Amino acid sequence: IRVKDERKGWFVYRWRSRKDEVENFIENQKKKINERLQQRLDYENSSQFYHCGNEDCPRITFENALEQFFKCPRCGGVVNLKKNDKLKKALETKITEIRNDMRRQL
Repeated sequence: IRVKDERKGWFVYRWRSRKDEVENFIENQKKKINERLQQRLDYENSSQFYHCGNEDCPRITFENALEQFFKCPRCGGVVNLKKNDKLKKALETKITEIRNDMRRQL
């Protein structure tokens, strides 16, 4: 609710919580996060990544590495296959946590 302060001319905002909608909002946010994590996991599973070892440089996909003749586009160093098992495991763990939490809410 927006109310104008007549003396100062400022607007004062008053908020009301709608507790009946909070649970639906949280559930929808969990679904969106779960979808994004699943998309990222699918991308990580379907791609091979290469990296030069320099922390300032991005990792690149096999297709990009091939186009760059396996040279880093930023520093020019040789790129090698980078395993992403830790990231995939972390994504899987988080997806499982969110799904279990959503099941408990039902």
